Amino acid sequence: LMLRPDGDDRDDAAPARSVFLGTAEIKLGAIEAGLRSGCDDVTGFELWQPATRAAAESWDELQKRRQNDQQGIVLELGCGLGVLGLYCARRGAGQVILTDKELPVLHLAANNAVANNLTAHCDFVAVDFANGRSPWRPGVFDQVVASDVLFLDRLARPLYRAFEDVAGRGSGRAASNAMTVVLGHEVRRAVFRGPDGNPCVEKDDSALQRFLEEAGPCASCKQVGEEAVAVVMHWMAETEGSATTPQPEKRPRLTQSQPTSV
Repeated sequence: LMLRPDGDDRDDAAPARSVFLGTAEIKLGAIEAGLRSGCDDVTGFELWQPATRAAAESWDELQKRRQNDQQGIVLELGCGLGVLGLYCARRGAGQVILTDKELPVLHLAANNAVANNLTAHCDFVAVDFANGRSPWRPGVFDQVVASDVLFLDRLARPLYRAFEDVAGRGSGRAASNAMTVVLGHEVRRAVFRGPDGNPCVEKDDSALQRFLEEAGPCASCKQVGEEAVAVVMHWMAETEGSATTPQPEKRPRLTQSQPTSV
């Protein structure tokens, strides 16, 4: 299901707020009471700032090192309120596809695109990266970004598999196109009861460690501040210099089967 921001259902009487990533301001609309009702996962209604800042900072660093000025196509997994994807659009991404599994959250992200005058560069698609079935054509995206979607140990493997599928190298296949992943992650350590009955804190963030084990040597991890890390992964094209980002149209076909526009 593809959603287009309509700008008509914003609560204009509720106060807005802004988030600053560096000097870039991202405006966010209010969240109405009761909107979370019926959602399986309500984490997308919150803004996890340390993880988002870590991802944005690393994404900026990668943009500075790009060898050409070509505007790329960016996919965001688990976009929540859309801050990271909207930041990429504001900072020069040619097209950003923001995805989330919860439709109320996706509507909020779409309306935030309206508030920031970024609708020309953004589309919104309902996708659950953890369901094991990727709708995307392999190799069509230049970059994939995500912010604080790795909050449970059981999400480590499906998240890495989702990145693999988007790159076109699921099941060990070579990447059909060069692609970079930027994952912002807020570090958490579980609290558990020790043998003596007293509370203990795990030494490492187990969800992050499991993800890094899945990713192996293609992932590098950088501490950003006290609360977050940025994980960056690079997949090269199958043959060096032989694959380029598809540019057949202003809006290339991104999915295996075209989603329904609303």
